[in-house]
Amino acid sequence: MKRLHHFALLLGLATLAWPHVLLPAQSPVGQPKPKNSKKPAPRPDPAAEALDRLLTRAESANDNQDYAAAVEPLQQYLALRPSDAFARFQLGYAFTGLQRWEDARREYEKALELDPQMAACHLNLGLILLRTDAAAAVPHFSRAVQLMPGQARPNHLNGTALERIGQLPEAINAYRAATGLDGRKYQFHFSLARALLAAGRTAEAEESFRATLQLNPDLLPAQLGLAESLIAQRKTLLAAGQMSAYLAASPDDRASRMQLASLFRDLKEFDQALAELDRADSGIPAPPPASRKLRIELLILKKDYAAAADRVREAIASSPDDASLHAMLGRLLLETRDFPAAERSLLHALRLNPAHAEAPGDLASVYFLAEKFAAALAVLDQMARRGAIAPGSWFIRAVCYDKLGQKKEALGSYRKFVELDASRDADRDFKARQRIRILAQELEKQ
Repeated sequence: MKRLHHFALLLGLATLAWPHVLLPAQSPVGQPKPKNSKKPAPRPDPAAEALDRLLTRAESANDNQDYAAAVEPLQQYLALRPSDAFARFQLGYAFTGLQRWEDARREYEKALELDPQMAACHLNLGLILLRTDAAAAVPHFSRAVQLMPGQARPNHLNGTALERIGQLPEAINAYRAATGLDGRKYQFHFSLARALLAAGRTAEAEESFRATLQLNPDLLPAQLGLAESLIAQRKTLLAAGQMSAYLAASPDDRASRMQLASLFRDLKEFDQALAELDRADSGIPAPPPASRKLRIELLILKKDYAAAADRVREAIASSPDDASLHAMLGRLLLETRDFPAAERSLLHALRLNPAHAEAPGDLASVYFLAEKFAAALAVLDQMARRGAIAPGSWFIRAVCYDKLGQKKEALGSYRKFVELDASRDADRDFKARQRIRILAQELEKQ
């Protein structure tokens, strides 16, 4: 599954694996107001009133997103009232708006030392930490979940941090809690779907991607995620339709177009698969190896061996010392009955890689079909020295001996084929038994 996308979090948070999707409300939580006191108003204190005016001015600046204007009055205020958790939070909030991350972190931590129950401070500190240390953010998001019951956002942020540190089951639970508390935000469903897909819970992922698209039908990452969840469940026809819909809106996604070509291959729609490969390769100087390999595979499935051989020759031009490519060309030339060219390609493959698995068998077939029976037997002998040979090779060996008039060796090889094949190849089994009977009779008369 999967190919890599990205989407940005607000506050410059690090990227996740899907494009163009903003998580909800990633900006810091606004200022919690200090509790009102019902005590009788004390006598006016000019110094205290001056400090209060500083705090009021800073609050107003933060409310108006003029964060730079909030910093100086807050620093003046805290110089005289360093134990005011609310003011510490205000200063952290202003530093956050100015993207002074370490300063913001320091002030939030000081605020929490003074008031550990400040939920908004846990949330904002978690957001700061999430940028570089998701594991450190988890305890703060978890505490915010406890302090803000019934609110979806802390659960969603907790899920985000848990997902980043690889705790997918816990992240899924947090995302489920967020969607349960607020099912109207497509971002919550999308995060849940993505985590479920990463965890291999593909049927659940499909359901969550569909819930996302009900709320935001044009969300391309969710369209792609739905296609990938269908692919993982082997719902090939549905996946092809969904991937086609996604690519109609995102035509330049070459990796997904390659996936669609593979889906059409699995559906035996070879011409459609080749058309998708043409689109994927359009506008690039040279197709990537994966595209070239899939194209060759499709041409072979269409039994267009000559066209497949041409594509393999193109690949050999780029990788002349690739034994597997020369062996593949030899097999394709064998299919087109160009035995001399097939022999040259297969011998070259074996010079490059004497241990190549398939080339010797194909070379034996070339010699056999070209009626070079002694050469075919020599290759089969080499294969036998390397290990056990397949039942079909015993049949070819038997026919070669038969054609060369070596009746005793032919009889033994036919018998070995019948023993090993156990009637799996009915046609060859019938021919072998006929020749066993005839050769046995001929040898008895000698």
